[in-house]
Amino acid sequence: MFSLFTINYSLYTALSWWDVVWNAGWRSLLSQLTDEEQKEFEEAHRKEITEVIGEGGVWFNTEVLIAVGEK
Repeated sequence: MFSLFTINYSLYTALSWWDVVWNAGWRSLLSQLTDEEQKEFEEAHRKEITEVIGEGGVWFNTEVLIAVGEK
């Protein structure tokens, strides 16, 4: 059994966006960087995202597939 949900929410901080980046499929790309490179990338990226988000936040849509198996 599976269900598809669309989740909509606003992001107001660069840190909340970074949580999305880190906990999504992009972590595998970030893991290819050294610890120092990851830190530098995170700092630069969060600075850029702060400008994009602005004071009003940014609307975020994501689809979530939930699958349940039974034995």
